[in-house]
Amino acid sequence: MRGVFIQSDQLAGMAPWMFLNGLVPVFNQWLGPGERKSVPVIPSFPGPLILLTGPDGEFECDTREIIEWRLEIPNAQEA
Repeated sequence: MRGVFIQSDQLAGMAPWMFLNGLVPVFNQWLGPGERKSVPVIPSFPGPLILLTGPDGEFECDTREIIEWRLEIPNAQEA
């Protein structure tokens, strides 16, 4: 499977194209402190999606499980 960056809000009709080409949708959305936003939904797409975001804000979704993976910046001794 390969990732494809999605930079549009027009998501209807993308599911068959992604499924047939073995693609995983990747969204890049940064939120401000305390901001909440719903995870983008691609109609009829049952597969996983990747959401790249910053350290602030929170995403929510009623239809999917959200798994967080935070990459911390190493301190000076670790770098």
